[in-house]
Amino acid sequence: MSVADMARAARAKKQPDSKPASKFSKVLDDDNMPRGVYAEDVHPSKSATPGAQSPPGSGSGSGDFLAQYRGKVVLLDFWASWCGPCRRSLPSLKRLQAVYGSADFVLISVSEDDDESAWRSFVSNNQMTWTQRWDSDSTLQSKFGVSALPTYILIGRDGSVVQTIVGEAPAETIVERIGPDLKASLAAKP
Repeated sequence: MSVADMARAARAKKQPDSKPASKFSKVLDDDNMPRGVYAEDVHPSKSATPGAQSPPGSGSGSGDFLAQYRGKVVLLDFWASWCGPCRRSLPSLKRLQAVYGSADFVLISVSEDDDESAWRSFVSNNQMTWTQRWDSDSTLQSKFGVSALPTYILIGRDGSVVQTIVGEAPAETIVERIGPDLKASLAAKP
C-alpha cells in the first residue's frame, strides 16, 4: 500500500466532528497535494463588494473584531494550511507585512482550517507573526462572502471595502496585485 493510499484510508476512517462542513472542497492535485482556487475559477460577485461597508466581523462571540482597527488600513487574508495557493503566497504576505506593517496597517490572516492544532503548528513553523484568527465556525468567511481560498479583502480607514482579490494569480504576487490600492489607502487621511 502506498503512502497516499494509507493517507486516504486514514481520512476515510476519521470520525466526522460536530463542526459544520466548510464551503471549501479540498481538491487534491496530481501529486496528491491539496490545492486551492485560482483566480480564473472564481466568481467575484460572491465576495465583499468594493465601496461597501465591511460587515461587523465576529467569531466565537468576540463582537465586531474590526472595530479596534478603525482608522487603520486592514488586509484580511482568508486562507487554510491545506490550500496550496495559500501556502505559495506566504512569502509575499511576509514581504507585504515587512514593507507596509506599521501603526497604520494591519494584516489579519483568518484561517479556515478544520484542526486548530494543525493551524497553530503551521503558523508557528512558518513564522506568521502578524495577527491570526481561527474561524472555526466559518462565521467570518460567511460574513465577508468568502467562497474561495485565498481571498484578500482590503479595508480602508473608514471601514469600507477598498478591494477584494479572490484566488491566486501565479504571474503576480499579492504585493503587486494589492500594492497600489494599499498605498492609496495608507495615504488617505484618517
